[in-house]
Amino acid sequence: MAVVYIIIIFIFLLKKFLDKQSESSPVQGHFLQEEKINNEENYDQYCDDHFELLIKTLIFCTYNPDQFGSVPYEVACIRSLKEDFDDIFEGNWFECLFRTQLIEENLRHKLLALKQTISLIPDNDWLFETINLNDNAHWKEINRIAEELLTDLKIEQRTYDIDY
Repeated sequence: MAVVYIIIIFIFLLKKFLDKQSESSPVQGHFLQEEKINNEENYDQYCDDHFELLIKTLIFCTYNPDQFGSVPYEVACIRSLKEDFDDIFEGNWFECLFRTQLIEENLRHKLLALKQTISLIPDNDWLFETINLNDNAHWKEINRIAEELLTDLKIEQRTYDIDY
């Protein structure tokens, strides 16, 4: 019986010891602290790459089914477009496009309209690539908004350099 009490006391003291160690530890885990993650400079540093992703995605959204079908699957597929849009519209990345003035503030409403239209297509249609590019009304709207945005951004080249 005494052995059981000793084991219980040992476990209790070990737990207290470990709790105290984790409270006083200077290491705060494997991830960056919140203030480092949200530092605008960290986002602004790579904002040009994010803008390039936006342009690439918009260009692919203007393609008709024949043009889209000619692009190698590894370069662009419906599934990857959805993932790219998710990245583009992530809060901090989206805001850095305006903060660094790569996109004028007056285009925010068109980009948000694009985001809304994208959200109307079910995730499974993106995932399983079952969107009919000829007939889907939401895809036609995405195509129209993408054309307008590329025009507003003064992007004349409407084909994407696959060798990029």
